[in-house]
Amino acid sequence: MKMRNIEKVFLFPTAILLIILIVLPFFFVFGTSFTDRNTFDFDRNSIDFVGNDNYSSIMTDSRFWNSMRVTLTISLLTVCSQMFLGLFFALLLWKEGKGIDFVRGIVLLPMVLPPVVVGLMWRMFLQPTLPGLNYIFGLVGISTIDWLGSSITATIAIIMTVSWQWMPFVFLLLLAGLQSLPTSCFESAKIDGANKTQMFFRITLPLMKRIMVFVLIYRFVETLKIFPIIHTMTGGGPGISTEPVSYYIWMQAFNSYRTGYASALVIITLFVIIFAAGGFILYGKKSGVFK
Repeated sequence: MKMRNIEKVFLFPTAILLIILIVLPFFFVFGTSFTDRNTFDFDRNSIDFVGNDNYSSIMTDSRFWNSMRVTLTISLLTVCSQMFLGLFFALLLWKEGKGIDFVRGIVLLPMVLPPVVVGLMWRMFLQPTLPGLNYIFGLVGISTIDWLGSSITATIAIIMTVSWQWMPFVFLLLLAGLQSLPTSCFESAKIDGANKTQMFFRITLPLMKRIMVFVLIYRFVETLKIFPIIHTMTGGGPGISTEPVSYYIWMQAFNSYRTGYASALVIITLFVIIFAAGGFILYGKKSGVFK
């Protein structure tokens, strides 16, 4: 009993910190979403309660729904590319060998760069007038592409950039999962005459199912919050074709100074993220991934 009381004493400061950093800000934003608060409203008497007007406006806000579509499109395509490339490199660098540790370190480099730096770097790399990707394409006869000049190519450019930066994170987790697999299964399958393709689909993928679903959920939720790369590469353009929800919320709060409306957008986005993550977890439970 004494030991349990001591544990509670040590957990108390952590609980207080979580309340201060998570619970209180949430209720503040939730309360603000029912007001017409302006970013520069420091006088409480000038803030009026507007009920659910902000939420009603969101339902008819075409720009918000466009930003939601952009967010989901970028998130889904980015996560799929990260999972594919991460698994590919994890399988490629799974086995031990001379120089493998050095190659693994090189693969992880993009992950340690700040997103703003990555966005600026790729923006310069994709410029038609600079010797970047277009120069490489020109060597094989492909004409110059204005990557950030149209909605389709700008979206592809963002997907490439985000995938390039965060694929190493997926690679790292999947590689750790591969290294934790029991070798006895593969040895038995090899004795039974199974080839590499059969072992991959019959042994590796089923055993990696849990870690892959976890990585998929985590990266999907993280990609929904994408902001710095969008801000530095396209600014949501051309037009609003690459404007995700996070960028639209920032525009409402710090460009239009509509803090109350931006708070309502935050609450809606939070529930969308919870719903998406919950859907993945529910699917995982039904399919037997999470038991």
